[in-house]
Amino acid sequence: MGECSFGKGFGQTNPKTSVVEEGVDEKVWKSIPRSIFDGLSKRYQMVYVKKFLRMFGLDVNFDWPAEMITAIDAVVQRRRTNTLTAGEKATEEAYRDEPEVAEKQQQQQTSRRDLLQHLIEEGKKPDSGTAMNTRDIVDQMAEILLAGSETTSGTIACLFLELARNTDVRAKLLASLPARGAGDEVVASKAIRSDAGQYWYLEACIKENLRLHPIASEMGRRTGKDWVTIMGYDLPPHTVVSASYRDLHRNEKYWPEPLRFWPERWLPEGQRDGAPAADMNAYYPFSAGKHSCIGINFAWAEMRMVAANIFSRFDIEEVPGQVIDFRQYITMQFHTGNWRVVLRPRSRPAPPASSKSDDKNQGEKQETLIEA
Repeated sequence: MGECSFGKGFGQTNPKTSVVEEGVDEKVWKSIPRSIFDGLSKRYQMVYVKKFLRMFGLDVNFDWPAEMITAIDAVVQRRRTNTLTAGEKATEEAYRDEPEVAEKQQQQQTSRRDLLQHLIEEGKKPDSGTAMNTRDIVDQMAEILLAGSETTSGTIACLFLELARNTDVRAKLLASLPARGAGDEVVASKAIRSDAGQYWYLEACIKENLRLHPIASEMGRRTGKDWVTIMGYDLPPHTVVSASYRDLHRNEKYWPEPLRFWPERWLPEGQRDGAPAADMNAYYPFSAGKHSCIGINFAWAEMRMVAANIFSRFDIEEVPGQVIDFRQYITMQFHTGNWRVVLRPRSRPAPPASSKSDDKNQGEKQETLIEA
């Protein structure tokens, strides 16, 4: 998400790689993701305090952490300086030989077209149609990073959990995927999406995981100006009502054996091996209608790419003795914050002639313990 949003990452996948945006302190730059999550957590924690204070006419606002605002603001200001204004674009033909204009044109042509650059050049306020100011862009970038990172990573962790605990499903998935080594090229999401003949079961596993573990597991809406009756309850005007996708996705009325991880539900008739067909009228992992998730295609691209490349290279085994407890925070999360697994390479180079004990040691060295 860092690369898509800012054109650079935050050093979380490889801390030794220099990824800092020009003009921003490295420590501040790398603190942006954590600042966003901490800032939003504090906002949620203070919801009821703010409601209580409003009873006394007090309206309290909680801002994003100052270091995050400063970091993103510095990036925005630097890019604004290097971006041609509308007036410059209109007259660039007349002044195309001017060094300053030519330099800006070159910078724009070679710069990465990330989300931040689109907001700077094309972002409009929905109420007035005027260009977004720096603060508007800061708010949008914070929301994009939050909505596009923790949600997808949490969903992928749940997919790994289900596959680790359902050995028959995992074996079927691994058999459907080509075995790749560490040196093999990473498979792109577009290739996975277009090659339905090879990744058909992976798609079914992802859809079934989204049913069992919708990461944004509820959605709230406000009633209108009149009293309404919902499921026998009389609700006054302007009442916030929250609907649980998680409960719907696990309702036996729509999903036989609802707690079973059963990817065959999503396969065509004749390939389901006794599994009931999926009920699309009771399936909303990305919400629906005009309020559906704007990042659905991006999320699918991430899930396909990560899962296909991991399970083409590794088998997975859960570290025994762990207790999994899901809790609803901003999203559904592991309560302890981690879950440990062992990854074992599917494809290994043939070991040199050696004793059985040496072979065993070599195999053990290639196992990797990770935490999700």
